Amino acid sequence: MSRPAMIIKEEENLSPQEKRIRQGIPIGLVDVKSDSKRSRIHRMLEGFRDQPIRLNIDRAVLFTESFKQTEGDPIVLRWAKALTSILEKHPIYIDGDSIIVGSAGPPGRYSIVYPELAGSLFSRVEELEPTRPGDSMTITEEEIRILRHELKPYWSDKQYHRSLLS
Repeated sequence: MSRPAMIIKEEENLSPQEKRIRQGIPIGLVDVKSDSKRSRIHRMLEGFRDQPIRLNIDRAVLFTESFKQTEGDPIVLRWAKALTSILEKHPIYIDGDSIIVGSAGPPGRYSIVYPELAGSLFSRVEELEPTRPGDSMTITEEEIRILRHELKPYWSDKQYHRSLLS
């Protein structure tokens, strides 16, 4: 007799999500009721994982420009000015389905370059080639030129961790 009471008590302690799972009711983004409530999310995720990752160097260029202009200033002030420059000048990307607007990169998947931390990227920058259709990451010839001839020469001996040691 005590067993059925335990089962009932266990059922009463389940969360609504656990009850739906036990009943075999789909949860999350898969059931029809949820689909209609989350259509905006579905539009945003549609094909997202199928898109190639785009290398975004906007932040890196702005950060580097600021650091070049503030040579000789205390590192804390240089960082503050660099972040101010990024906040003032970084392109703002707004997607029609966004509730909170603005993003660190263009629509889709992207990877942001942090030149002050990117030692391993700069050691391999000579290997980069413009991408072709079907590549898993996209980068343009102009972005490669900027990485090789503007960012790498400046940052080759200036990574952030080195400033902590001095």
